[in-house]
Amino acid sequence: HMVPRANSGLYHGQQQDEADWLFASIQTLGKSQHLLRFAPDHFDYVVVDEFHHAASPSYRRLLNHFKPRFLLGLTATPDRTDQADILALCDNNLVFERGLALAIEQKMLVPLTYHGILDDTVDYAALPWRNGQFDPHALESAFASQKRAQHALSQWRRLRQQRTLAFCISTRHADFMASVFQQAGVRAIAVYAGSRQGRQAALEQLAAAELDIIFSVDLFNEGTDLPAIDTVLMLRPTESRIVFLQQLGRGLRLYQGKERLVVIDLVGNHKACLYKPQLLQTQLTRPPTHANRAMPLAAGCFINLDPKLLPLLALLKKQQKPTLIETYQTLKEHLGYRPTARQTWAVRLGEQLRFDTQKQGGWFELLAQAGDLGEEELRVLNRHGDFLRSGVEHTALTKSFKLILLLALLELDGLREPPTLAALASHSRYLFERHPELARLDLP
Repeated sequence: HMVPRANSGLYHGQQQDEADWLFASIQTLGKSQHLLRFAPDHFDYVVVDEFHHAASPSYRRLLNHFKPRFLLGLTATPDRTDQADILALCDNNLVFERGLALAIEQKMLVPLTYHGILDDTVDYAALPWRNGQFDPHALESAFASQKRAQHALSQWRRLRQQRTLAFCISTRHADFMASVFQQAGVRAIAVYAGSRQGRQAALEQLAAAELDIIFSVDLFNEGTDLPAIDTVLMLRPTESRIVFLQQLGRGLRLYQGKERLVVIDLVGNHKACLYKPQLLQTQLTRPPTHANRAMPLAAGCFINLDPKLLPLLALLKKQQKPTLIETYQTLKEHLGYRPTARQTWAVRLGEQLRFDTQKQGGWFELLAQAGDLGEEELRVLNRHGDFLRSGVEHTALTKSFKLILLLALLELDGLREPPTLAALASHSRYLFERHPELARLDLP
């Protein structure tokens, strides 16, 4: 109905509907047998929804097959744990983005107040840390204490609003917390996969003000509409930046009578817990304008930190600078996916990163050292390592065709099986036709 004079159709896989606008699911059209029914230039305009999944095999097959005059990718969750460098699939051409601060300013989301409360009931520094996260069994044991539960209950009663969603480390932890709150006269329940209380029924009770708080594990991280929630209680460390923002997002939806989201976060004495205030400040900050060079938080938003947290934050800044591999691992933990070389080069906890190729090899050697190369990638590195260092990382980029040629090689999967010269030339021409301005950028 958006274009009344155009006819639309739905591709089922059984027939090829001759329509101006053709709609298809990725589950069907992403399969090779269906893609081959269409010529690469069959469509002038291709729109791909849920583009944060574009690095997955089915999406890549579709994107590599079609050669439209215009490709548009849409996503409401650009930061995902399964995300690769999806912007590269659109030639890094980001045409529109609405961040958290702007969405709050435009009243598409409610403002939030974040309370960072020191959790001094657990010594997080003494807990085992493996592969970028706390040992879950050690966390579960440490959290199953009346002292910590009473601390959480006290802070929740002081700061809460009407309807709360709490995030726990495990089902045992969720049951324990629900029991403690129930004994204190709070209408609380634990909900997780396999729990006696179903998710939808619990949400309806919460919306109807028949419950005060739901204790959950990972059931509500994403993909669930929870507009009535006005308080989020974080009872577990969240090492992943993406998961942390997803949990915040559970309470940011507009709802009748809801003025703001209150976040109550128990923050431990560990770097995996202390990054959140800085991350929130970045997410909630409005960009500066010519009239106002300051960078204030979005209107109505506040970040309140327990004074006892300030010495810990100061100590974190004074700690010894991380090694290159530690910098990479930290960035990976914050992003939730393997960083690109460009991202890693640009960030070293706020400082410029210098990469010592003589001592540490190249970028791909760093990935191998971090354990982030698969078996096939390791085979490519062992076979083509010299080329990747000298031909890619350290080549003089004085001619625009070099990167175009490399991009064509990658899109044709040329490191696994070399393409023909004709195929390489044809795909390079296609890339130049999409970006004719590159032909004018050669240096003398």
